[in-house]
Amino acid sequence: MRAVPACRVPWQPLLGHVHAGEPSQEEAATALLIAAKRADAIASEVALHTEKNTEELKSLMQENTALTLQVKAYTDLLEEIHRHVTALGAPP
Repeated sequence: MRAVPACRVPWQPLLGHVHAGEPSQEEAATALLIAAKRADAIASEVALHTEKNTEELKSLMQENTALTLQVKAYTDLLEEIHRHVTALGAPP
């Protein structure tokens, strides 16, 4: 198996062929357009991932808030029971 020659300039892989020398304006424009489309696709993926994460975090925060309110209610009840039991005093 033959080794693939290293690219001499960064735009060569985008064009799919080896070019000796500087790119033509058309080749450079093509390379820029391909790179821009790739960047747009990546930015779109990141935005969708971020939106999904944000929605999951909002849901988790709502669940956490509900659980915290339950813990507070149970703690308040426990404190009230403790006050009543303490007021009864120790048995003789």
